[in-house]
Amino acid sequence: MKKRGIDMAVELIFVILIMLVVAVIVIKLFTQQASKIGTISNTEIQQAVSTCTSACSNPIDYCSQYVSIGNGYTENSPGYYLCENSVPCTIVNQLYGNSNNGQSCSYQGYSITPLDCMYIECQYYINTLDYNANQATKYVFGQYASSTEINVSNGNVELYISQPSTILYPGPSTCNGNIPTWITNQVFGALINVVNYYNQNYCAGNLSIIVQNGEIYVNGICPSININQDQTPLCQALLDFQYNELNSV
Repeated sequence: MKKRGIDMAVELIFVILIMLVVAVIVIKLFTQQASKIGTISNTEIQQAVSTCTSACSNPIDYCSQYVSIGNGYTENSPGYYLCENSVPCTIVNQLYGNSNNGQSCSYQGYSITPLDCMYIECQYYINTLDYNANQATKYVFGQYASSTEINVSNGNVELYISQPSTILYPGPSTCNGNIPTWITNQVFGALINVVNYYNQNYCAGNLSIIVQNGEIYVNGICPSININQDQTPLCQALLDFQYNELNSV
């Protein structure tokens, strides 16, 4: 009986030691991850806002303007990150402009949001540079693995990047293409709202967003907004939507 009690005590000590080792490993991993998340100084933010405000006069210049305000990535809201090395001006002004005398840049009477910049970029590559809709979509939005899910009905978005977009994912390798970023959250969240709006008001629930061979399409037919085929490249679909409705949904 005494021996059994000793054995149980030894086993308990052994379990405690294992738990301590696991706790140390978890703390170390958390510390390493936290060290990768940068901070941005007020001076860097003010300089960035000033640079971006000066680009407001031309929407395509504004949407393609990036500023460097750190090194690596920083958490902007729980679970969503921003590449500090190459931050789009639309994000700089949306996050920091109001508190740093930034100007709200506008296009057709609406403040330019991240989704607006996707529209403006698509319009520029298709109408000015003569890219076809597939080429423009690849450039603006990048390419995605088949495991990507963009569920319009419940708002669930699971993005798996196979070829980063120079617009949605600028910056160095520290900004891993598979982490959820603040800008993709903004763009795809707004895009889902827009598609839901058209489904409810014009398209009888026909539209969805899919990934086919790495490219993003709006799937379904809606003649009232000139979407007359399945698998319309996302850039073309954006231009088929009314710009004022992109901003009022």
